[in-house]
Amino acid sequence: MNSIYDIRLHNAQLLVNFIGNKTLFSERIERSPTQVSRIIGLNPTRNIGEKLARHIEHCFCLPKFWLDQPHQQTENIDKQINTINQDRYEHLHHVLCELYQATITKRIDASTYERLVLVLEHHKSTVSSSS
Repeated sequence: MNSIYDIRLHNAQLLVNFIGNKTLFSERIERSPTQVSRIIGLNPTRNIGEKLARHIEHCFCLPKFWLDQPHQQTENIDKQINTINQDRYEHLHHVLCELYQATITKRIDASTYERLVLVLEHHKSTVSSSS
């Protein structure tokens, strides 16, 4: 039976294949190529821990604990990731269109406005911390 670390390693390697190479993977997960080599190189010297696993899932817009579940074929991974991402983008597009219409017609109440500002501030802090 494979350990959780073996499963995460295998799935991370599937993600490397999905994105193209380890350099692109390291950029996507905001880690140096050296760090990536330590966790998924030819002879990994470190395991993918809980925090990093959740971070990788977040960077690939995958569901929480996706990295902890065995996945087999790259073709299925491509379809699964593209379907997850497409569904999220379509939903987000729908939400943003509704918000845009609400702003034009001035139908956003104070509570909704405050929540949107919090989302924007969170997004800005996330973007600036990853730079």
